[in-house]
Amino acid sequence: MSLNEQERARTSEELWANLRLAGTTPEDVRTELDFDEQQLRAALAVEPPVRPQDVWLLRDHLEDLVRERGGTPVPYTVLTQRARLAASIWFPLRRSPRRRRGWAGAAGAAAEPGRRAAGSGAPRGVRPAGGVQGRAGR
Repeated sequence: MSLNEQERARTSEELWANLRLAGTTPEDVRTELDFDEQQLRAALAVEPPVRPQDVWLLRDHLEDLVRERGGTPVPYTVLTQRARLAASIWFPLRRSPRRRRGWAGAAGAAAEPGRRAAGSGAPRGVRPAGGVQGRAGR
């Protein structure tokens, strides 16, 4: 999954908008996500040498911070839940620190689309091709 120039620019704007809504600093986010300076700059700009999973992690973390403050995050037009499913096929997505701790306010903390269902190796709601899903007759 690669983004064109307009999609990268739009995603960067949405990330920066949510950073502002989160009421935190880039330095605090960098520390919380254990990013180095170049990693955070690249993720916020959605420009090389960014790793796609870093952009998804930053996206989720900023959403969680905005919600934690009682706000509504700016919606992502490119990094949608449907795009998450596609991305999870290509590379492993990491959960934001608040989602790893099970923070109740994190949208999708309990059931993110694209997270792997235990044992099946397939995204939730997707049956493996030709595979058996555990119980006969399913």
